[in-house]
Amino acid sequence: MKKSILKKIGAIALSSVLAGSIGAVAGCGGGGNGGGGGSGKYAGKILIGVQQTRGNNYEAMCKFLDALKPELDFDYQIAQMSYADESNLTTIENAILKGAVGVITMTEMEMGYTQQVIELCEQEEVYYAGYMSDFWKTYAEPTTGKAPKDSKYCLGSVSDGELDAETTATWLFEAVKESSYRKIVLTRSPDWAYPRSAQSALTFKKLVDNYNATAAENDKFTLWTEGTDGPAYVLNYGLDAQFAPTLTKWQNWGGSDLALVGLNYCAGTIMNMTTYRDLKFPIFNAGWDDDVAKQFGAMDDATKPVKALCQTPCETIIYPLVRMLNAINGTPYADEPVKPEDKIVEAKYCHIESTKDIEDGSAHCMNFNSARDLKYALISPTEVKALLAENGGTFAKLVETISTWDTEYILRREIK
Repeated sequence: MKKSILKKIGAIALSSVLAGSIGAVAGCGGGGNGGGGGSGKYAGKILIGVQQTRGNNYEAMCKFLDALKPELDFDYQIAQMSYADESNLTTIENAILKGAVGVITMTEMEMGYTQQVIELCEQEEVYYAGYMSDFWKTYAEPTTGKAPKDSKYCLGSVSDGELDAETTATWLFEAVKESSYRKIVLTRSPDWAYPRSAQSALTFKKLVDNYNATAAENDKFTLWTEGTDGPAYVLNYGLDAQFAPTLTKWQNWGGSDLALVGLNYCAGTIMNMTTYRDLKFPIFNAGWDDDVAKQFGAMDDATKPVKALCQTPCETIIYPLVRMLNAINGTPYADEPVKPEDKIVEAKYCHIESTKDIEDGSAHCMNFNSARDLKYALISPTEVKALLAENGGTFAKLVETISTWDTEYILRREIK
């Protein structure tokens, strides 16, 4: 029998906790509780913690989940997560208090908080999984004793883009190499936000050095080095208007040869610091923000500064969802992963670097289609249902399905 969390926190604390963050559940798919309707065959809803409750990926995810609900017979609710781990922990605790049967989150917390979540999930027999997060901290910094990643209640995660440090850096370098820009300001996110961005920056620097070794003198790259951490300038989130002089300094240094290469949403951070008309240089960006995407244009379009974007398709949420429904239903895969690290699987970025890519994306992918038309979903609800263990699905097939969703497939596939 499921243990009661009331024994842990006490009846007096309960009244105040229930008035907390779970009441801030955001609307999604037609209702504040995940599109309305019953709870399906499961006793409660699955909490899905998101980074933001707007934008193309969020809208597509909601519409996709609402299509899956009747087919897979479950229900869900959405919660806005934050950068404050203590607040996120409270949100998860409150959801479990209200009967959530599972937690899927895009936010990875520091190890101590993650440990608390997993211990709570073990006590309450609730499952925990990640979406568009590689759980890097949980994987790389296990505590002594039983690390959270070793728990059967921790089902792993699907990443936001490639897990290696080379793929994105190489793509960005190739995109810039095909342009005329040769003075590069390489920026990256801080370690706490994207731990692999430091290695990605080193990869980019190596590619620049290798290219320069054989390039003609007037075709060689020069990287901005003032104030950089290694080869890249580290951009912290929440920069204020005082950052504007740095933008001006970059512009004066590079002139018409200048391009910004942003690893992991850095361009979005910069574009929030100034108005679009003040930007005088092109941006090659790894990541996606809807406001940034509005400024995407062809290489010869000086009015649109963004020249490259990438995004992970929303349908990758089938990884934590299918695994969670298997666990809740008591039907694990016959080939269930044994090693904890095998539970962390890779989803690939869809790379956008031309106006044709945008057009193809709109006609082939829910994320990029303005109506979020379900006919452009990468997988149908019926096909997702077939991936459940009770229907003969396997872990290998689930992972293989997601692995086929690369840029070429997403943008050029035949729509049946």
